[in-house]
Amino acid sequence: MSSTEMIGVDASGSERPMRPCSGAGIGCGQVDDHPRHVLDDGTEDPPQYHLDCHAAAGCAHCREQLAGAEGATGAALLDHLAGPGASAAPADTTSED
Repeated sequence: MSSTEMIGVDASGSERPMRPCSGAGIGCGQVDDHPRHVLDDGTEDPPQYHLDCHAAAGCAHCREQLAGAEGATGAALLDHLAGPGASAAPADTTSED
């Protein structure tokens, strides 16, 4: 089983990078600053997917992250991932899947 790490950002999300949802024909290709599941494949530019794109491809981790936030994207998804009363939202999840 792979390890998963949550990477924090400030609550406003103002420092979030713009990047594509890409890799292995799963990603939608949209460029935005929404949360991603970044797969640590040892390369300099690892695949990174929107959580909903990767969940649709069968990723159990992404389905778990999205539970209760169906349809949420961007700031609304960051709020869901941070949970009630959190001071900072997680930016992405990284795993060695």
